[in-house]
Amino acid sequence: MSERLRDHRGPPPAGPFVDPPPVPAAEPAGERELVARVRAGDAAAFQALFHAHHAALCAFAYHQVGARDVAEDLVQDVFVYVWEHRAAWDVRDSARGYLCSAVRHAALSYLRHQRVVERRAPETVALFDRPRPAADRDLAVAETAAVVRAAVARLPERCRLVFTLHRE
Repeated sequence: MSERLRDHRGPPPAGPFVDPPPVPAAEPAGERELVARVRAGDAAAFQALFHAHHAALCAFAYHQVGARDVAEDLVQDVFVYVWEHRAAWDVRDSARGYLCSAVRHAALSYLRHQRVVERRAPETVALFDRPRPAADRDLAVAETAAVVRAAVARLPERCRLVFTLHRE
């Protein structure tokens, strides 16, 4: 976890929209080469890309979602996606710009999902809290008893005898 992320004591700013880390005006030639090496499957280049951008992306994601663990998961998911789709990875301007945009989209998607979860939570709780009809309970008990009887019947004779004496 980055020092900047770890040292952040206060809550994130109000609202989910925070400016991303600054993107250089022009991508350095070294970064273009790094992207090309990642696209070719160079794990060391990917690791260098990860270490170069991970801390800033985690801080950026944290300001978007307000939870460190979620921010780290979102950044991790973006890097996993980049690695899994490295052959088709299309970086037009800069790797940092691409990664910031991907993290922003992941954060917005997460926040949209959280709103749905919060809106649907009462319905979900009500679905599982409602009492089951007596017929459903009786059927569940009968099915469980049948499964237990079948399992006991498959036991070796001495085990079956021990189980039966213990239970009955």
